[in-house]
Amino acid sequence: MPLLLSAAAVPADPAVTTAVLAFASAGDARDIAAIEAATHPEFRVLFAVAGAPGVRILPRATYVQMAREGKVGGTSRAVEVAAVDLRGDLAWAAVTLESAAARFDSVMTLARVDGRWLVVEDATLYAPNAK
Repeated sequence: MPLLLSAAAVPADPAVTTAVLAFASAGDARDIAAIEAATHPEFRVLFAVAGAPGVRILPRATYVQMAREGKVGGTSRAVEVAAVDLRGDLAWAAVTLESAAARFDSVMTLARVDGRWLVVEDATLYAPNAK
């Protein structure tokens, strides 16, 4: 079955959405313990800027350090989980996070580990909002 990531995808476990929201909230608050609790030890961010070439890959340790240094997070964002595709212990979520300053369109990959959903990857496209 192909990956759909549409509203018509297999009905999702509400815990997937809860995990996505916990990750987003942790980043917004720069809550290091919560970021680590919401992410898999092999977590990474694939970060691209709209209209610019290239993708930056940030391993979990780099992302956490950037949060500590105030380089990421710190701004409350509206979060919309548009779709979830659930396949056993794997899930993909199409997510939009938006503040007055920027919009992040993400596809997050999650894995169920020991009964808990953890974010393994956040592939995100960053676009500053027009001022």
